[in-house]
Amino acid sequence: MPFKLRLLQFFRPLLRAFGMSDTASNSPESLFFPNLPTNVNGYVLQVSADLKVQKNMFRVKKVFLLKQLSQTSQHEYFTAVVEHPDGRDRFVSFERSGRHPSSEPQPKAPLNGVKKVFSKSDSALAGTTATQNIHSSEPPPQPEPIVVESPDPISPPVPKKRNILHRASASVSSALSVSSSSLSSPSASLSNSNSRNSSGVASLDSCFRAGEALDIVRVHPQLAQHPKDQIMGTLSLESPGLRPVYLHELAVLAQTIHNSNSCYRLFSSNCYWYAGMMMDVLGRRVNSKMVLAPKSWILVLENSHGDWKGLITVYHAAPEGDVIDVLADFEGNLSKFEADIQAYYEEQDKGEQRLKEAEAAKEEAEAAKEEAEAAKEEERRLKEEERRLKEEERRLKEEAEAALKSERLASAAREKELLEQLRLLQAAK
Repeated sequence: MPFKLRLLQFFRPLLRAFGMSDTASNSPESLFFPNLPTNVNGYVLQVSADLKVQKNMFRVKKVFLLKQLSQTSQHEYFTAVVEHPDGRDRFVSFERSGRHPSSEPQPKAPLNGVKKVFSKSDSALAGTTATQNIHSSEPPPQPEPIVVESPDPISPPVPKKRNILHRASASVSSALSVSSSSLSSPSASLSNSNSRNSSGVASLDSCFRAGEALDIVRVHPQLAQHPKDQIMGTLSLESPGLRPVYLHELAVLAQTIHNSNSCYRLFSSNCYWYAGMMMDVLGRRVNSKMVLAPKSWILVLENSHGDWKGLITVYHAAPEGDVIDVLADFEGNLSKFEADIQAYYEEQDKGEQRLKEAEAAKEEAEAAKEEAEAAKEEERRLKEEERRLKEEERRLKEEAEAALKSERLASAAREKELLEQLRLLQAAK
């Protein structure tokens, strides 16, 4: 990886914490497809927000169970192929990546500076317990040595190194014998095999620390996260007669499985269990089964789902009762999730309706105001017209009076002139 990219990756969490990271790299096309890996609880919140705002519905075409053969832990994850309106499929993985960082113990001061360390060969299976960096798209790190710190002075003394290693190796040997016996005796009863495997897994689990599981969602450009990842099985959701499955349903399913068992245990509730439970519950819901990928018989052991290196079976198909219980919880959670979305839509519709009614009332009020103003203006115009008519009437009256006065004066003048002429005539006679 280029130094600049490593530097950016190192400082990105700090930049995001102070709100300084670039928005372009962290602004996805949709909250359904985040740029960075996200824990399932946060992803469900993002999906809920996206559904409420944009009302996106992304149908799932197929789901796959994949194994990372190139990694020591042989991590398994569940990937969905999602149909997108732009014509390009999206690939979304749901996986249990290890223990949550908050469940990791704080380092203690060693007694007399002495630490007891398992060798890497003794702890190869513990690779899945190392929490993967959820802000990186790189392959999960190789397993680190498991360090057993010396206890505090008040704690019981730590067993000698050979005792610890003996307990772990004995448990591994027990599990190996269980796996080999189940492989060499295919005619043995399933109940006896499961009983032996369960006891072996329980003894192995007791050797390693449990913690809060870190279940995340990743979006990647191809079906597999890494080129050498092996497809273990496929479940097609496009077959005729199958009800459509949407991405938000897988998000709720992933959260339900997380809540059903949020404790990470190396040999039971691990990445194999999480991915397998996703496939089992979904298959039961759509009444279909995963189709196993064709494999060469030489690779059957190494590539078997739930097996580590083909030697130890660390995951068995969940009991039918567990699958039914998780499915029932999922149906209830999905109903609540969709009811919340529907309630939001209805409230939004009511809000829009109230807004429309308010706008209509406002328009009516404005129309009434305009009508009142028009009536007021008409009244003012009528009053002005009345005033003008009265003024015109007064003017006409004055003109009539002036004309009458003028006529009277003219009549008097003519009468006077006639009288003068009559006087002159009489004087002339």
